[in-house]
Amino acid sequence: MQNLFAIAIALFFTFSLHAESINLKPFQELDVVKSNGIVVTDAMLIDGLYFIKAERNGGPLTFFLSQNKKVFIPAEGYRLPSMGKIAFPIDPAIVVGKEDFSYGSGKKTLYAFTDPECPYCLKFEKKMAKVADKYTFKVFLFPLSFHKDAVAMSEWILEPASDKEKAARLLATANKDSSYKTAKTSAAHKAAVKKILEKNAAIGAEIGVRGTPTVLDSDMNSINWNEL
Repeated sequence: MQNLFAIAIALFFTFSLHAESINLKPFQELDVVKSNGIVVTDAMLIDGLYFIKAERNGGPLTFFLSQNKKVFIPAEGYRLPSMGKIAFPIDPAIVVGKEDFSYGSGKKTLYAFTDPECPYCLKFEKKMAKVADKYTFKVFLFPLSFHKDAVAMSEWILEPASDKEKAARLLATANKDSSYKTAKTSAAHKAAVKKILEKNAAIGAEIGVRGTPTVLDSDMNSINWNEL
């Protein structure tokens, strides 16, 4: 009886692994993929659609394909009714413990990628201050290239030693504090912040951060920050 049980368990795991393994070659050979320089790196089947993870020009890319591979859908997907963004599983080790600073005292931990100059991030940061008793935010500064003051803001925000002071400066910038404009920043601090932002950019690229603010829960699921 024990042997039969062991065989059944072995067959179950064999079939499970086989079911989860998707051959990427057919996706890579599609004209829309080849002609646009897309490199497919992973795929999974979700409710009748293939969700594809890929890279293009060195950046992350995701899209959907119908099962017959005749319909290409270059769009983000969201699960109903939660409106959680559909994404590939993220290894928590990529993110956990690598934040720039923490803010809040709540029992639930959230990981936030925010650009201090992004108008949507300013709204998120103000919201963050209102729910700091419910959540602990692990903050990653993530300046976008088209925000010309975001790096200078980040340098000013990250100058203090304590998390409390860093968070206070982030919230100050959200409330239009322009102290960063007159701050005297040493070359050593600029170099240190550059390394931090490069680290954050690498993490963002690995987990597929495509805009700000991006907020993840402790299970590495993307969440709608408006509903916090």
